[in-house]
Amino acid sequence: MDEFFGRLHTSPGSSPRAAAPYAIGPQSQGWALLGASRNAAPRFLAALRGLSPAPSGAVRAWPSALHSHNARLARDFAHQHALAFASVELEVILARPEVHCVYVANHPRHHAASVEAALRAGKHVLCEPPLALHVDEAQALEQLAAHRGRILGLNYQQRFDPALLLLRHWLSEHALGDLVGGAVRNTTLLAASQQGWRVDAAWGGVVLDRTLRSVDAIRFMTNETVRAQGAAAGPRALGAAAASAPGAAAIEALHGLLALPRTGAIFNTFDAYLAPHILPRIEVYGSTGAAALMPWRSESSSALFFDRHGEQLSAAGETPAADLWSASISAFVAAVESNGAPPIAAAEDIANLRVCRALLAQAGGPAPV
Repeated sequence: MDEFFGRLHTSPGSSPRAAAPYAIGPQSQGWALLGASRNAAPRFLAALRGLSPAPSGAVRAWPSALHSHNARLARDFAHQHALAFASVELEVILARPEVHCVYVANHPRHHAASVEAALRAGKHVLCEPPLALHVDEAQALEQLAAHRGRILGLNYQQRFDPALLLLRHWLSEHALGDLVGGAVRNTTLLAASQQGWRVDAAWGGVVLDRTLRSVDAIRFMTNETVRAQGAAAGPRALGAAAASAPGAAAIEALHGLLALPRTGAIFNTFDAYLAPHILPRIEVYGSTGAAALMPWRSESSSALFFDRHGEQLSAAGETPAADLWSASISAFVAAVESNGAPPIAAAEDIANLRVCRALLAQAGGPAPV
């Protein structure tokens, strides 16, 4: 079933009735959005539409089509966000000549199949983490992208946080002395509208969602290999199977212990869907100082503080505010324009996924299928 909604020209955040024209040039990238998610899809569209224009005045990229497995959802989402074409048939979307790139934001169980189909259709792909539920699947996709000469990247937009970038620089310069350890708190209260696949035992719960990004932040800022040393699951309260036999429900809170072999540093993590009162944050402990990044969120930049001898200093002057989604999307669009490497390659996600699968196994959680 296909739904054609007519050509709609809109500015970011506008409705179809408040249209404003824009120019699509021969070099403008047409993007297909796979998945009408409430969270990622609107942020992706806003970031794509907010890109600065090309020197010719044409848009550098534009959202040209939407795929969803639900026809009603596809129709309503496309109308709400002024998308010209929508279909429940992925092959129809990927066959459209104006589609050069694909953003994968559907259910994680569809990521691997969606990415594979897009790469085989000759499209560049930017995917919401994780690339796949299993390491071997993700590795196969990485190889397929290389074989097809397509750019495959992941949207770990937190890597564009100026505070995290500064903390990474501090660690590379040993500004905190020798790295001793740290902690990551990545918690929220999962809204009822999001308590679907996120608490499904077949998916992986909080581990392949929030823990995945916690691991990535540690790997990125330390530039080290990370190994899973131990993990324990907390209470389960949201999943449909929470009251059944142990191990039947998805993990909703995870305590993790991660080792960095090169320096010997240890990081502990706490990722949860049940703790809205804990400020998401990253802490790093060195032999001569410590640093704290907070609040740590996926949409907006963080504040960074430096502690030495009991005195806390702010790094606000070195960490300007930033739209992390815009920075991430812009960097990938630029990679496609230059036929360069993606800002965050598949290998990064594979390393994160390998650690998270180990944590999941150590915590006794059900393995994703």
